[in-house]
Amino acid sequence: MNFSEKLKTFRLKEGYTQAELASLIGTDRSSISKYESGLVVPDMYKAVKLARIMRTTCEELANGKE
Repeated sequence: MNFSEKLKTFRLKEGYTQAELASLIGTDRSSISKYESGLVVPDMYKAVKLARIMRTTCEELANGKE
């Protein structure tokens, strides 16, 4: 599973909409959509925020290792 698939899986597991997650990391819903579709990857700062919100690590989001 790649980053975009994992992000969506974690987001749904935590019960966030794209808009809610975007608000929490300081971006817009379309950015989350682009992350989840694999068109764009977040910068390091946003990736760390995403991992914290999803209760995981950047490494887990990126490549499946804890």
